[in-house]
Amino acid sequence: MTTAAPAPGSQAIAKPVGGPVRKRRARLALTHIDPWSVLKVTLVLSICLALVTIIAALVLTAILSVFGVFSAVNDAGSSILGSGFSVSPLLFIVLSAAVSLLNAVLFAALATVGAMIYNLAVRFVGGGIQVVLTEAD
Repeated sequence: MTTAAPAPGSQAIAKPVGGPVRKRRARLALTHIDPWSVLKVTLVLSICLALVTIIAALVLTAILSVFGVFSAVNDAGSSILGSGFSVSPLLFIVLSAAVSLLNAVLFAALATVGAMIYNLAVRFVGGGIQVVLTEAD
């Protein structure tokens, strides 16, 4: 093992150069997940996803309208089911928005229930998820 040369006028302290670097490690266990924080985070994320889905439905509706898909579906539906059949772009947008928002609420509720179930399971099993953290370079 080589040592660094001391600067002139200072005390000689041996420092290893090029030796193995020992990183600190910490072993932790995830024993509790707060359901309220899970609800808040999943609501924000799922509402953002719902907004993206609604915007995608708007773009898709515009593209389908330009290509005349809605009029073709209305013509085909009227010939098969009778004159009362009508699909409008507005109906498509409203239904996609309703499904997206319902999906956001259900996703947040299921994630919260999942956190509660995890907390119960950790009580029975004892320990939780083991995580090993190491110090970055």
